[in-house]
Amino acid sequence: MKTFYLAILILFVLLRQPSHAQNSRNIIISEVYYSSSGNDWVEIKCISSGSDGIDISSFYATMYYGTNERLSADQITLYSFDKPDTPYDDRFAVIYLTSSKPDETDFTGDANKNGILEIHCNNYSSSLWNSEAVIALDTNDDPNDGMIDFLFYSNQDSSINSNVEDYVTSAVATSEWKISGNNIQLSSVKINDSQNNISIIRNSYSDTNSSNDFKISAQLTPGKENIFKNPSRIDKKLFNIPLKKNIFSAKQNQIFLNINTNTSVIIEGRLFTSDGFMISKSEKYSLPISGNYNIELKLKKHTVPGLYVALLEANSEFKVQKEKFVLVIAE
Repeated sequence: MKTFYLAILILFVLLRQPSHAQNSRNIIISEVYYSSSGNDWVEIKCISSGSDGIDISSFYATMYYGTNERLSADQITLYSFDKPDTPYDDRFAVIYLTSSKPDETDFTGDANKNGILEIHCNNYSSSLWNSEAVIALDTNDDPNDGMIDFLFYSNQDSSINSNVEDYVTSAVATSEWKISGNNIQLSSVKINDSQNNISIIRNSYSDTNSSNDFKISAQLTPGKENIFKNPSRIDKKLFNIPLKKNIFSAKQNQIFLNINTNTSVIIEGRLFTSDGFMISKSEKYSLPISGNYNIELKLKKHTVPGLYVALLEANSEFKVQKEKFVLVIAE
């Protein structure tokens, strides 16, 4: 009888573990930043409809040159929803392609406390080119087998690199990319290789396996939802709060307020008790380009759970903007 109950217990534990291969199709490439040499990254997102997590540690972010490393030796779980007890968005992970830093995993959490779950792979030293490249999410290092998602971008100069062309051909053969006609480059996401500080974002979370799934954006949002609007048309605000995460844990020694800036700003945050006593003030952040940022507010030890008021104040050359909202610090 003991053997029977032990078998049931083991089965229960296994069933509670984050899934992997059976749900790999629920992980997609959501953003790629390629215009800064040595600092390129790929953001992936979990779009599963279920509540179970997906372990991505054994996946690969494969490229057209170099040795592609497995994402991590330790478990990294993404979820289809943002859990309130973590300082990062649990749906996203950001993969740096030329870095040998330690990975952030289920065991380390947000080790550098920047509000983003970051993975480091020491792949190809030149990383992603700003003229054309491919990037694939894969279950192994073989482009002909196990591909999960794929992106091909190019300046469409009619001179495709042979390695890139071979990789696109493999993606077409595995139904992860679509081309029409004989010019493979014309099936790419078209870029302007003279532009800096831009990324390629997925413009919806339906996946047609084609360039129609992506667009160019000047709003970098690593580890966060993509911004689809033209920045100049977002109510002319200096910044927006894309998703107010209003519940934080008193056990953490800091909280992060996530914002999207629409221009160059200087911004700082303050945290007040419900009766107006300031308990925390951030540093002044000088943010030279539009993008997604986290404003850190440090918490004192033994912060009392309850309702608090956060205030964000931004200044530009011509305008001041203040935003106030209520948040909860829970036990």
